[in-house]
Amino acid sequence: ALVRATIMTALFAVAFLGVDGLLALVLAAAVSRLSGRYYQRKIGGITGDTLGATNVLCEVAMLMLVAAG
Repeated sequence: ALVRATIMTALFAVAFLGVDGLLALVLAAAVSRLSGRYYQRKIGGITGDTLGATNVLCEVAMLMLVAAG
């Protein structure tokens, strides 16, 4: 189910936003992965607060991508 959802998200991102949509998806995945590693190292896992913080980090990263492009 997760693989199917990821593929559908990528298809919609490319269909509506072109290459920029795919870049935004890759950027969000990278930010999520890096923040998850950071939380694991610093506090030994993730919490609801860290999930919220990761959401905000992804939003900021994608807004920066849009502003730069």
